[in-house]
Amino acid sequence: MTHRRRVVGTFDELLEPFSEHVNARCFARTLVADFEGLARVLAPRAEAAGGLLELSASLLRGLQGVDSGAVTTLLADVERLEALGRNPQLNALTRYRRDTRGLAFPVDVYSFHVDRAPVEADTFLCTYAGAPSEGLDSEDAERLIDDPAIRAALRCHHGRDEDFDAFLTDGNFDLHFRAKAGAQPFSFGLGHLWRIAVAAPDAKAPACIHRAPPEQGRPRLMLIS
Repeated sequence: MTHRRRVVGTFDELLEPFSEHVNARCFARTLVADFEGLARVLAPRAEAAGGLLELSASLLRGLQGVDSGAVTTLLADVERLEALGRNPQLNALTRYRRDTRGLAFPVDVYSFHVDRAPVEADTFLCTYAGAPSEGLDSEDAERLIDDPAIRAALRCHHGRDEDFDAFLTDGNFDLHFRAKAGAQPFSFGLGHLWRIAVAAPDAKAPACIHRAPPEQGRPRLMLIS
């Protein structure tokens, strides 16, 4: 871990405030259950739903031939976050929708990005099965629209100088990053519950840069809130 990330041993520690430097906290866990088997059972339904299937408690409890311990763990995590007033979502994934517009760079979850909110906020993430989410420390990243060639290409696409900054914000182009030369992304790992900072006007810490991993032919099972 770097000074941007902190590993904690309890859920309560996960909720401690971010600071000027720390923008990601990780409740490290070793979960013993067959989440991969559960993801494989759900994969056909996810694919039929366009690649992403939101999982309800009733759907999970009604599954046959899966590890009940995996189901119990998922629902316990949901209940824990709901007790905080959150609206956690469990997803089975085979793929996300991609940005195929052919612009200077794709604006989708496969691109390194930060989340944005109008007030100080955070995002909870956990990957239980499949490839884990990936992140970049702020010092290892550069904003894509700060590249003059990319900015010029987007300005050409926009077609005019006026309202260009609004165009970048409205299209979320300003939220996307790439790794600096030689920088290596870090893995969120499996089973760990993360809380990451979001871009907001009054945020104390810089937003945590992250992305969905490239597709590897394995279904994913994850929580986001």
